Amino acid sequence: VSQSRYRCYSFVIFDGSNGAGNTRNLTIKNYNTSGVIFTLLNDANNNTLRNMNLLSANTGTASGAIAILGSTGFTGNDNNTIQNNYFGRSSTGVFAVGIISTGQSNIIQNNNNSIIGNDFNSFGFNGISITGTNNGNGSNWLIANNNFYDTAANTLQTSIWSAINFVPGKYRDWE
Repeated sequence: VSQSRYRCYSFVIFDGSNGAGNTRNLTIKNYNTSGVIFTLLNDANNNTLRNMNLLSANTGTASGAIAILGSTGFTGNDNNTIQNNYFGRSSTGVFAVGIISTGQSNIIQNNNNSIIGNDFNSFGFNGISITGTNNGNGSNWLIANNNFYDTAANTLQTSIWSAINFVPGKYRDWE
């Protein structure tokens, strides 16, 4: 898979379990060094991505295995849940970022998203990166119970490595 894009889709559930609870039976591999596995953009709301093995080769620090981007709609990408996934590398190289959210603007923000109980293994830059780019990440993010580790003996960190880079955008000023 090079990439899957969600444009204005809402209420979509990707569940990699075979029905036995929280097992991770679905594996999606991306060998493209600039490709994204899942992209949520343009008012992608109330989606759930859970119980999957997401293997990435994306080396871009401004991208990720899952990218929550901007919106040409009216609300941003809100109320999405990313839960109980394994993020790892799909090839001998190191993928840079597991999940990134950049947002659109201080008016159209990504709000109320949850990143819960995921495993991030052998990433090269950030496991989770919620950046203040365009001031597009708003309030009520829940980031909890995630694990960050490196089991690859040949992983060479060439930059600052952080599990969670959280730099939200500005809040809206009402006049």
